[in-house]
Amino acid sequence: MSCEVKTFGQIRDFNKVQEYFGLGHDENWLKAVNYAISPTGELIAFGQGEKLALLSSQWDNKSQVSTYVLSWCGELDDPNQIITALLCLPIYGKGVSAGAEWTCIAIGLNSGMVLFYTDAGIKIFSQCYHEDPVLYIKAYSPPRHSEADSFMYITYDECMCIIKGAELFPLLINSRINFNRTFGRNAASDTAGLPAADLLKYQKFMFSGKNGGIINDAALTGPRSITAYDHIIEQATGIGYYAKVNTTPRQHSMVMGVGAEPYIGFYYAEEGYRTTSLGEVAKGVIDMTYRNVWGKLFGQPERQEEPAPNPSKESKMRTRCQFHDGKRDGYTIVLSPNGKLAVVTDNLDRVVLVDVQRGILLRVWKGYRDAQCAFVPIKERSLKGIKTEHRKALFLIIYAPRLGCLEIWALQNGPKVAAFTVTKSGQLAYNTHGLMGVTPGVKVKSSTPNYCLFLDPSDDSVKEIQIPFHFALSESNSKTSRDVHLFRRLKTLLRDLDNTANIDEIVKLAADFQTIEVRQQCLDMLKKNKQLRPKMFQKIVTAFADSLHSEAAAEENQDNEECEHFKIIIDNYKRLAEFYVTIKEPIEAEFDDYLELDDCDLVTINQIVLLLGDKHVLPNPDSSEPIAQHSGKVTFQERCQEDGDFVDFLAIFQMDIENSLPLLREKSDSFGYISGQLLKNFFEYGLCFEELKLAITKSKIPADDMMVLALHFWMDRPFRYQNCDEVIADMSRLAAMIRAICELAGDRVCDYAYNAISQWWQDIREIILESPKSLGLLAAIVCKIVASKLRREYREGSCDEGSQTEDEEKWEQISHDQAQWGLLIGKLEDISILGATVEYPIQSAEPVMPELPYKPPDCSLKFIVNGGKGIVTDLAAQWLINSRIHPSKIAAVDLIVDENSAQECFETPAKKADVVETADTDEQQVIADKKEEQKSAEDPVLKKLKLLREHFPFSLETGMLLSTMSWQYMVHWSKNLPHLEYMRASLTCMSQFKPEDYALKHGICCMLWNATLKYPLQSTMKLIHKAGRLPKDKMCQQDIEMSSSWYPTFWNYV
Repeated sequence: MSCEVKTFGQIRDFNKVQEYFGLGHDENWLKAVNYAISPTGELIAFGQGEKLALLSSQWDNKSQVSTYVLSWCGELDDPNQIITALLCLPIYGKGVSAGAEWTCIAIGLNSGMVLFYTDAGIKIFSQCYHEDPVLYIKAYSPPRHSEADSFMYITYDECMCIIKGAELFPLLINSRINFNRTFGRNAASDTAGLPAADLLKYQKFMFSGKNGGIINDAALTGPRSITAYDHIIEQATGIGYYAKVNTTPRQHSMVMGVGAEPYIGFYYAEEGYRTTSLGEVAKGVIDMTYRNVWGKLFGQPERQEEPAPNPSKESKMRTRCQFHDGKRDGYTIVLSPNGKLAVVTDNLDRVVLVDVQRGILLRVWKGYRDAQCAFVPIKERSLKGIKTEHRKALFLIIYAPRLGCLEIWALQNGPKVAAFTVTKSGQLAYNTHGLMGVTPGVKVKSSTPNYCLFLDPSDDSVKEIQIPFHFALSESNSKTSRDVHLFRRLKTLLRDLDNTANIDEIVKLAADFQTIEVRQQCLDMLKKNKQLRPKMFQKIVTAFADSLHSEAAAEENQDNEECEHFKIIIDNYKRLAEFYVTIKEPIEAEFDDYLELDDCDLVTINQIVLLLGDKHVLPNPDSSEPIAQHSGKVTFQERCQEDGDFVDFLAIFQMDIENSLPLLREKSDSFGYISGQLLKNFFEYGLCFEELKLAITKSKIPADDMMVLALHFWMDRPFRYQNCDEVIADMSRLAAMIRAICELAGDRVCDYAYNAISQWWQDIREIILESPKSLGLLAAIVCKIVASKLRREYREGSCDEGSQTEDEEKWEQISHDQAQWGLLIGKLEDISILGATVEYPIQSAEPVMPELPYKPPDCSLKFIVNGGKGIVTDLAAQWLINSRIHPSKIAAVDLIVDENSAQECFETPAKKADVVETADTDEQQVIADKKEEQKSAEDPVLKKLKLLREHFPFSLETGMLLSTMSWQYMVHWSKNLPHLEYMRASLTCMSQFKPEDYALKHGICCMLWNATLKYPLQSTMKLIHKAGRLPKDKMCQQDIEMSSSWYPTFWNYV
């Protein structure tokens, strides 16, 4: 919560602009050019001499800031013209939902001409308002909910020209539209030949009472309304004591001019008409009557009417008051966004704060040579869900180039709140306008304009100044200011966490905070610090909790809503940190409660180990690669990793619920990694489940959410097992952990009817079926065993079902819920075999077919079920295509299987048992050796395919696989017509169909013809018919995207 100078955007082509202006060797080249930045941040304009350069913003995803790139550069039409002023006007349009549709650049020249360019470098309008050099071009836009109109004004050394926004912006928009329609043929590039009706109307006001004075800069505050008394006082002061005073003021605007003799002048730019008094009306009537009567009696000629005044004739501004100082010359004036305050810089290195409405000097700063100033309005922000009074504050920015310092001052009599060391060659850009061209009363989605930006050529960037609201409050009476000072010290101490004294001081500073806002900011800052230590965070939130309890006891009139909400959050964080520390440092305990698995489960586990065990081979200790040695000490990198894991752990819980810490389900993607880092030490070394249950109970984490973390921890683990014993040992640990969590859940785990489904276990099954790995099957086996044991214990402890007869005990009772486990495990077994196979693609022993791009799929049960019919065939076909196996081998597998099954049918049991002689034994040994040689020479892809067909016999029939493979090959060829090897591969697949699959072959041929072959053949026939022969290569490439040299091969395949 301190002031910051943050990077608003990077200027990529800063050096190009510098070289374009010929100022490559000048470090202070920005002082020699004119510049302007759009208040909405879309454009930066630079001008020097007759050259103009425009830089447009582009969003950079890597740096997450805007990047300004040179979009256009060029010269003016007249090389004798010199650019003296620039202004960027973001124009609202209906073509965009928020922000500016395009940006107009107003360019002031030394001839008095003002040019208007689009952001594409196209001149759409120009007009001369005065025949002197343009000093400044400025604009003003009213507040968001105001009905006032925006305007633009041009300052000359003798006058000021005001252009209303209602007349300017429609003209610019129409000129741009007409130019886009006619491509510049009817663009108004010059006003010399235009009729007067097409010129832009404006108001010119001359500075009065100059007497040799010089105007260097001026500012217009806009229309102002004053009371009749203030109007009489101002007229009496400005005109004189005996002056004739009008009781009704005319509509006017306040103009402040700075220069020499006077140093500061206040002027009224009056417009509209003056209200006539009753006495003036009577005098006019009497005078007209007198003239008419005497004219008719004595024959005097009638008085000719005076011509109407020319609207282009300039008006003179009326002087309100002036400040004269012979030694002081005003250089620049900066007006605040609300038009009530202004800042003037002069030749005596002073910065003067002026009250515009009262015409008095409020404050003077000394020692700022060539200072540049700007105002930054700040609104008070509040916490979410807490209603506070939205106050506003105004800060003054003073940039001293000679000192290389940028200071922030609180207005009007506030202190200096911050100072930053910046480059001496930068420039401060200030705007008093925002989005222009908005009709009054229309609601537009637009962000707050950037009033103040800083051009920093040292790092080629544009910086913005961020100021918290509380800096406008009094230092002596504001608790927030005191807490901010403590918060700054706390942030400094957090940079060095190795010192134990610093940790104690951090906790002490956290306990001294008095405001909820600063505590919330401190909490947010700690949650984003990746090096945060769990124990230190635990001490800080404990200090917050103790402070809140003491404040609640001492102050009964405290805001209960704000305090109670923050107290709930702190208590939850305190319990969560204690739980994390307890689980990360578990009490070691021996574990010997191993699972009792049946033969079916053991066979399933053995299959998974055989499939996945060779994919995760442990590193060879004899290899030269460095291997991390496990030791009891924690390295610096591991400690930082653990600290980052703690921050991620805090982010997955919902903290604003009293006495509960549920998980944020929208962050389920990170549950596996976070739970893995949390439960790793406990699962491997701790295993004290009484301690686990106690920690979960204290933390208020629901048993459902703890079960979710435990399952994600298991299912997202890498499969690093080499034998079944290791798998069973870890499954036993998981079973003990699940049982402990189920005991915390209470009777709802087992309290359900016999033919009903337990909602507790149904939710667990929903989680398991989304697992894309084979460990989900092992988790289902473990949960089935735990559910059966808990249900049995619950029934044995029940009075209703405690006594059973011996006949009833002989029968195995299977409930509806247990049947659901059996169905899930059966499906997961098939899916696990499929996932373990297709997740790791392998090459055939004889790769001959072309390869297609392959991405390992997500083989979860939910994915397979939602994939619809044919998803298993599609996945297997993609895996076979990636293996580059020949389709004939896939067809041959069916023949071997059919022959083996037929041979087994003809063999009799007597014949199988009638092999005892020595000769027969030798013959069998030879046959066995040949079979072993065949098995060793068998393709590994076919081994996997045989295993898959045991689980998916119908989906992986040869005809289905060949159809899908031929379809994928042909579809890929249709997108890459010159690559005929894919078409040849598709035809090879179709040639391997068995006679009983010819109907399927006919169907896939029809589909391939209508989807892929039909259109290139039709195009070829049309082209040959048109040319009368085989067309040339250029025509073939243009119409069919295939070279003419490939046509013979293509026709041969067809």
